[in-house]
Amino acid sequence: MDEFSRELPCELNDDEVAQRAERMARAIELRDARDLKRKEVAQAFKREVDALVAEIRLLADAVRERREMREVRCVTRVQRDGTVLVVRTDTGDVIEVRNAGPSTQVPLWHDDGPTDAEIVYETDHQLEAHEDEDTDEGPTEDAR
Repeated sequence: MDEFSRELPCELNDDEVAQRAERMARAIELRDARDLKRKEVAQAFKREVDALVAEIRLLADAVRERREMREVRCVTRVQRDGTVLVVRTDTGDVIEVRNAGPSTQVPLWHDDGPTDAEIVYETDHQLEAHEDEDTDEGPTEDAR
């Protein structure tokens, strides 16, 4: 007679059922934790890939257009006629021309005074500060 083993259905007693239930609960918890970790890793990779795609687009635009956006230092110049010019300091190009507002005080120069190019304010904020200095009203409530 040959003896061998085969998988066959067997009845479980109460202790075996409880053990299987406990193992199943641990397996479910482990699966859920791994699934959450997988999703977190996938989201992190997606953010990295999205950032790379955005960088590639910016670089492709720069190559195609042969230019890109950069922070450029600018100055505000008040002309004798009251015109305000915004000028790039790297190229000297005028990028904006506007009329001085009613509160803008245009310096009055004598014939030997500075030229328009010498009247330079680094920013509109400095222009406004210069305008405040020229008023005889004294310091404002905020400046006290």
